[in-house]
Amino acid sequence: MNPSDPPLPKQAADYYTQLLRPVFSGRKFLLAGPIAVALGGLAQRLVRLGAQRPFLLAGSEGTGPIPSPEQAKLRVLGIQGADVLSEHRRLQRALDNLPADVRRAIDAWDSAGTARCVLASPLAESRPVAQREPYGTWPSAWTVLEDKVRIDAFWDAAGLPRAASRIVPADYRAIRAAADTLDRGGGTVWAADARDGPNGGGLGLRWVRPGDDGRESFAFLSGIADRVRVMPFLE
Repeated sequence: MNPSDPPLPKQAADYYTQLLRPVFSGRKFLLAGPIAVALGGLAQRLVRLGAQRPFLLAGSEGTGPIPSPEQAKLRVLGIQGADVLSEHRRLQRALDNLPADVRRAIDAWDSAGTARCVLASPLAESRPVAQREPYGTWPSAWTVLEDKVRIDAFWDAAGLPRAASRIVPADYRAIRAAADTLDRGGGTVWAADARDGPNGGGLGLRWVRPGDDGRESFAFLSGIADRVRVMPFLE
């Protein structure tokens, strides 16, 4: 390598920018996510790749500089939640039922209806927003595997070894009986199903330690799930 060559990270960035520019050049993207500040960074990256000025749908502004009108069109929906999971689900419901004025603004920005939607969330589900088809989301078949009560069947079909587990109704006696059977001495792990959509951030998961009757964990999990997966805690 010549000493005058740019550093390797810049070379790599320039290389992939050249590869991706034809993919994004001239295209319109509707970006949806929980925080406007974070969406602004994504918008700038897409514009650098040649995309047109995007439209941002944010749950809240966040902390930091929000995109300027020159950088992107922005609508803040005023979505908040007690945790990342509740915030995501409220945002998803809002995106499914956008106010009429927001829909009109999106249609004015994308009168040809060619924009694609990017949901900037690890919990994003593959579905349209304002009739703009999703771009870059997981296939629905992958999302199904995020349901903790379904994954055992996949692992077994693939011949992958795993710890013993039981899927039981969200009933305290049923969960407690499964836990007593499976506990190897380190307690058990209880995981909620995906009744209300994929869980994330460990919020649908509880480690019930030895000596804990699990009633507090049950009270939470039974509020978000119909079924619970129980397995031994593994070191």
